[in-house]
Amino acid sequence: MSIALEHFERIEAPADLVWPFFRWDNLEAMRTGGFFVAVEYRERRALPGAVRVVTLADGARLVERLDFEDAANRHLAYAMVDTAGVPIVDYHGTVTVSPSDEGSCLVRFRCECTPVGVSAEEWRSAWTGMQVANAAFIRARATAARRG
Repeated sequence: MSIALEHFERIEAPADLVWPFFRWDNLEAMRTGGFFVAVEYRERRALPGAVRVVTLADGARLVERLDFEDAANRHLAYAMVDTAGVPIVDYHGTVTVSPSDEGSCLVRFRCECTPVGVSAEEWRSAWTGMQVANAAFIRARATAARRG
């Protein structure tokens, strides 16, 4: 059974400072956060159908395909075409970074997928934890960048 999940994070940094962490061609910016150990682009340009392979610490390799990127509106949509043992199938995700109050932004994470071998609640908890960790990493990097 397919589920839809959504999570919002407010980051006290301008949207233009946060968006680069989510751009298709810039996933390396997240590597030092420990979320993965390597990324290989089969196509780095933000073209629909572009593919990248993300290697996790255990050696598993996720294959992601870009559906579209709208840099002007800070919106990215992608699919996982090989989930490398992550307990999901038919994964489609989006990230949108929207300006909020002066000097801050709101990040909206959304996905639709089908959990496999785990309950919807277990996957919701794991997925939300990943988004919280991503936002915490970006928040720390953006704060450091603002301090100079």
